[in-house]
Amino acid sequence: MNNIFEGIQSHLSFLESALATAEKMLVAATKNEVDAVSNDADNFERLLHIIEKAQKDIEQQIYLLDPKEVRMDQLEILRMWVQEVNLLTEKINRVDEQTLEQLNQLKDQTGAEIASVFANKEKIRGYATNSVKK
Repeated sequence: MNNIFEGIQSHLSFLESALATAEKMLVAATKNEVDAVSNDADNFERLLHIIEKAQKDIEQQIYLLDPKEVRMDQLEILRMWVQEVNLLTEKINRVDEQTLEQLNQLKDQTGAEIASVFANKEKIRGYATNSVKK
């Protein structure tokens, strides 16, 4: 059971790191720092793989437990772990949604800027062509 509790502590620590990374990505997206968002997204993805593996390991160990040997206080720790995982996951999802919203706004702004530059380029090309014809 001690291995399970150690795994739970590591798992929660990785989840908290994932939340911190998600929040960092939101701040970078708000500041239009796309490269920082991209770098943090790579780290976030690595953390998610670690979290997934840790959770599978814990669940496997729990599955192998003899229910007759699990005390009520140990069972309560497992319940609290599940609640904490759900809470952290909800927080991460909310931050991710905000980040995606920011990135979509940035994409729309960038698209508008590209369209404006293209339109100006066409105007200049048209002006240059008209000047040469005279």
